[in-house]
Amino acid sequence: MAENKPQLAAPDQRLALRLLCGSAEGVELTLRDPERLVIGRAAEADLVLTAGMVSRRHALLVLEGGRLHLEDLGSTNGTYVNGRRVRTQQLLVGDRVLIGDNIMRVVWSQSGGSSSHETSEPSGPRALGGGPEGPVASSGQLELVAPLELLELFGGSDKTVTVALESGAARGQIALRGGLVEDAALDALPDAPARKCLLRMLGWTKGRFTLRPYAPTAGEGLGLVVAELLVQSRFQLDELTATAGRLPEPRAPLALARPLGAPLRELDELELDVLQLAHNLGCVAAVLDRSPEPDVDVARRLLGLLDRGYLRRG
Repeated sequence: MAENKPQLAAPDQRLALRLLCGSAEGVELTLRDPERLVIGRAAEADLVLTAGMVSRRHALLVLEGGRLHLEDLGSTNGTYVNGRRVRTQQLLVGDRVLIGDNIMRVVWSQSGGSSSHETSEPSGPRALGGGPEGPVASSGQLELVAPLELLELFGGSDKTVTVALESGAARGQIALRGGLVEDAALDALPDAPARKCLLRMLGWTKGRFTLRPYAPTAGEGLGLVVAELLVQSRFQLDELTATAGRLPEPRAPLALARPLGAPLRELDELELDVLQLAHNLGCVAAVLDRSPEPDVDVARRLLGLLDRGYLRRG
């Protein structure tokens, strides 16, 4: 395998770490070349992170000659890059680093050629993950760390965590344990199957997430392997996006075709169920909410019923 080459920066560019999740969310730490930073929760660490399962001396970050390296220092909970546990790893722009419950991304600094750390004075430890009152719940924006990315980051670890998500008025939770998705639930759809809730939340692109302690539930015990789920979900979300683009607006009227010329005997049981929901509820959004099937399957059946003349727009 060819060795990764350092990414070339313009003369006024510097590498930086941007905190995407934690009490200092959005803070950017501009790095000098050369630089060595010990990351940990100990007060004497160069970069102090106190939010969530960080060892006293957790990892070492070294920038020298344009190359940025990360080394785990025998931490209890491990150091992860793009969802994979590492002992030592060269970092490139765009890489996501997970230390405890802290998510960081390697970026080009927005501060130009400034030689100082943007978080504080150039010397002394920088506390990024908490405050005098102790560790806090880690949270961030879905625009910066999408739900699929969160699953990728935590799915490669042995962590047990509940990811609480909110997008507009919608709220839900995904429970992960040891690289498995164990449960998923939407507050507004308490009776919806976990798989349906999971896929819907994975499609959210705006809102916030909060990392909370894992709590066993009385749910289905999905036991879905994250690596496999990611492949399936990306395909299903792409299909859902394409299908939804051909459906009426979510709240637009939806009705049975009149006259109903297409023979009902040609429909299978699941198609008949969707047809009945469309007749009773009258819009795409309500049908998606009420059906126990995943949204992508319901949307596909709705589109088929429209194309074959069983349903009409308005």
